[in-house]
Amino acid sequence: MGIIKIPFFFLLFFHLVPCLIDSAGICPIQWCTKFEPTIRFPFTLKDRGSEVCDSPCYTLTCDETNKTVLELPLSGKFFVRNLYDFLQKIEIYDPDNCLPKRILKLNLLGTPYHLGELGVSYQKYSFLNCSSSIDSLLKITAKLTHIRCLSSSTHTVISVDVPTASVAPLNTSCLHIAVVPIPNSPFQNDVPVDLNENFVLSYPTCQKKSDDRKTILVLCFAIGLPNFLFVLCLGYIAYIACYRDNNSYGGRR
Repeated sequence: MGIIKIPFFFLLFFHLVPCLIDSAGICPIQWCTKFEPTIRFPFTLKDRGSEVCDSPCYTLTCDETNKTVLELPLSGKFFVRNLYDFLQKIEIYDPDNCLPKRILKLNLLGTPYHLGELGVSYQKYSFLNCSSSIDSLLKITAKLTHIRCLSSSTHTVISVDVPTASVAPLNTSCLHIAVVPIPNSPFQNDVPVDLNENFVLSYPTCQKKSDDRKTILVLCFAIGLPNFLFVLCLGYIAYIACYRDNNSYGGRR
């Protein structure tokens, strides 16, 4: 029996397992460093083994300090804080720690990315440059975000929703900079993302890879399953023959 079991399971392994691995579209897990986000398909690191993957959809890079970088053609480079491949979102932040400044000029044209998580709503926010201190502005309304990196000792930059921006005391002490659509929090209505920390980009599924994976999976079972059944039959026939020989041998004794 031991002679039969070993080739049978080895044949099963070599016929089906590699095929199933290919169908899963597995790319090597990568990091810029162990302290940086884990990079999985559909993302890959440029010039770091990406040729192993079959047409990964999205490419990241590592900078000279081994930070994980997402580069947008019209908006420049951002550092990656987290990747959530299951939720199809990527959390990014500004290398210079002034994300609001980058949001004011954010242009995602020509990229697959969308600002905010999939399915969230947007609300328009006004960016205002005010001569009043932040303490004075908070007495007018608490519904504001203090943009610290754009503020100084002589002026205060804030963001507020568009209706709040029309409050008379704000109009008298603040100058309008821009109106920007900001995604609401998916967990609490009417609460914008923290503009001083990071923001989320969502991206569509990797359709090409998904289609390739389905094709490979079909071929896997079309070719591998008959082979598996054939080997199973051979194993069963060999087992019966061996069983009969053993019984015959026992009977002669």
